[in-house]
Amino acid sequence: SRPRAASRGWSGRPALTALAALAAAGAVGALLVHLTCPAVDPAHLLCTHVPTPLLLAGVLTGLLAPVVRRWAR
Repeated sequence: SRPRAASRGWSGRPALTALAALAAAGAVGALLVHLTCPAVDPAHLLCTHVPTPLLLAGVLTGLLAPVVRRWAR
């Protein structure tokens, strides 16, 4: 569960490691939103619930990749 484990696993691909970690964290948040949101409209789910963790992971990868790159050394 330590971030260091992720950086050691894919030390040659820090951006991919950061993206995977952020996508996993976003997936947990998305699961909580899916379980608590009363809306059942498929368009609502596809337009709001699905892209949110993906966008967050994409944006934050640029911020986390240098940290992972530093830990990989």
